[in-house]
Amino acid sequence: MSERLHESFNGSLREELLNEEIFGTLEAPRRKLALWRYDHRS
Repeated sequence: MSERLHESFNGSLREELLNEEIFGTLEAPRRKLALWRYDHRS
């Protein structure tokens, strides 16, 4: 993957997933990230 693509992906990930809420446990963002990956790969 090119550096530009990585930067774009990381920006999208933060905007769509990680910046949206505060997580109480480490497991919560892991689950949400797994669902996000599944949705964006299909």
